[in-house]
Amino acid sequence: MTKANPARSHLARADLRRIQAAGAHFDDTHLTKSEMEDADLRRASLVRASLPGAILRGADLRQADLRDADFTGADLTGADLTGAKNLSTAGFDGAVLKGTRGMPS
Repeated sequence: MTKANPARSHLARADLRRIQAAGAHFDDTHLTKSEMEDADLRRASLVRASLPGAILRGADLRQADLRDADFTGADLTGADLTGAKNLSTAGFDGAVLKGTRGMPS
């Protein structure tokens, strides 16, 4: 899925485990409760993406653009957000962040 553009799609409850989506565009995409465990989302754009309750355990989000992304209640256990852009504008209310790398302290 490298260079894919599922922007503005509705992928709620999708099984995207271990997806190779480095550099993909998920802008304005609805990924509510999607399974994205161990996903490769390096340099992906998730601008205004909606991910409430999504499972992103072990996901690689290094250098991804997370401007205004909604991770409310998502499980990001062990995810890597090192160098993620616009992290301060993303919402993480109730998200599980155990072992997550790259989050501001």
